[in-house]
This record gives sequence, C-alpha cells and structure tokens, in this order.
Amino acid sequence: MLDIKAHINLISALRDKEDIHSLSYAALECRIALEAICIERIRLSSKYLSPRDIKGWRPKDAVISACTSLGDDISKGAKMSIGSLPLNSNEQVSIEDFQQVEYSNLGERADLKLQKLHRLWQRISGVALHSPVARIFDDSISIYGDKAEITKKINEVLSFLTDYSKGNIEFGHLSGKDYTFECLTCGHRITKSIASIKKAAVAYCPNRDCIESYLITRSDDNGELSFSSRAIAIKCSSCFYPTVIPRHLFERLTIEKDMNYSCEKCARDLIIRLVPVFFDKTKVNQKKTV
Repeated sequence: MLDIKAHINLISALRDKEDIHSLSYAALECRIALEAICIERIRLSSKYLSPRDIKGWRPKDAVISACTSLGDDISKGAKMSIGSLPLNSNEQVSIEDFQQVEYSNLGERADLKLQKLHRLWQRISGVALHSPVARIFDDSISIYGDKAEITKKINEVLSFLTDYSKGNIEFGHLSGKDYTFECLTCGHRITKSIASIKKAAVAYCPNRDCIESYLITRSDDNGELSFSSRAIAIKCSSCFYPTVIPRHLFERLTIEKDMNYSCEKCARDLIIRLVPVFFDKTKVNQKKTV
C-alpha cells in the first residue's frame, strides 16, 4: 500500500523551507503523489484490465477508462469486513444468511474524489511546474512561479492527501464471480467480472504483444455468457463468400498498405488496402432520420 503519510511529511518539510526551489520541488512531489494514488488503485484491478483498456495520459482519464471497463466502484470509498462465523459452503445460502453473520471490520478504502484530485493536479502544475509564455513579454523574466500561490496550492494538496490517508486499506475491483477464457491467438487468460458485463462487453487480450480483442455477449434467454473474436466479414470478389478476418489485423494496417488474405471458400487471394473515405456527415445524419 502506498505510504501517503511519507509523501505528506516530505512535501511539508519542503514547503516549510519557504525558498522557491524547495517550493517547486514540493509542488512536483504533490503531483507525483496524486498520480501515484490513481496508479495504485488501477494496478490493484489489473487482473481485469489490458493496457488497451487504459485511455489517456492524465491520471483522471486513466481512472475513468478503468471505471468504464469495471464499474465506478473502483474510484469510490468502501469498507472491507470479514465474517466471524463461516458459512457452510455445502448449503444453499441467501442474502439473509449473510446478513445474520457477525462481521469484523478489516479497514476502509478512501474515496478518490476524482474531480477534486484532477483539479488539484492541474492547478499545482499551473502555478509551479510551467513557465507561462506570457512572461516573455514582461520587463523581467522569472522561470519560477509566485511563492504565495505555490504555497497555497501545496497546502490544498496536503489537505487532500491528509484526508485520503485516513483510509487504512487498499483494494481494487471486487467482482464476485469472474468469466474467464483463453485468447485464441496467444493463449493468455482473459478475465472479466461478470457483474461488469451487462448486455455485451469488449475484452482485450492482456498480453502486450497481442492485439486480439473479443466481444463478450449475454444471452437474452438464459443470461449465459459467450465470447467471439471481433472480426470483419469481407466478401470475395469471385465467389462472394464472406470471409471473416480478425479485427486486430486491420489495426496493423497503415494508409494504402496492403494485406494479403485468402478466401475461405475458393482460396482466391484477396488484397485488402486501408484507404481514407470522406463523406458528408450532414447527409449521413439525414439518411438516419428518414
């Protein structure tokens, strides 16, 4: 678990020196601490994520993209408890059975307060870690920010970190049952929380060297889950048979680069080329409304 109090002590010590160099360093440590909080929360749920699930370089964007895959619960505060009396696993249990068990509190996970965290992350950078271009036109140029403004923002981050440090346990996504299968291309195990799959969900292979992806769907009849490789059907120009090509192969294409493929029925060589297509968005929208 990240030692938030150690970060608080370091930032406070640098702030108390009051010189601009120490304040600038304290501001940098503030930003690093805010980023580390987000990274730790996501990392604890990495079992359910692929590198391609994480979008954006800002900590807020990374957490939001993880929430999109897993649900908002990973960014929220939560308590973890353990039952003092074990349930008989051989018997059918109900919600009422769990409610009758006496629980002991193991700890509480702090709320990320993502919007506030992002606001502090931006503002501490703005006052201390960038030299605005506008200063070029001042009579005298200083590469450092205003000491009073930097100190104010440092104190705001310290208040946030102090509040966050009241959480005494960290854990990621608590999913209940999982849905797992092996990647058809590389054999890596793919795990998704069943609770996070509503009607359908896209699952990326967690192997960094594999760009395969799958569509997990839930049956309307019995709710059972199944997966299929995300693919695109290309009709053969000779026999018109729809040859199914894995979608991940198209992601390797660059503009006007060719990809050779064979028709599954007549074995005719197919040449696939990625070509930009321009269209009038207004006309497309008009067709949809008709």
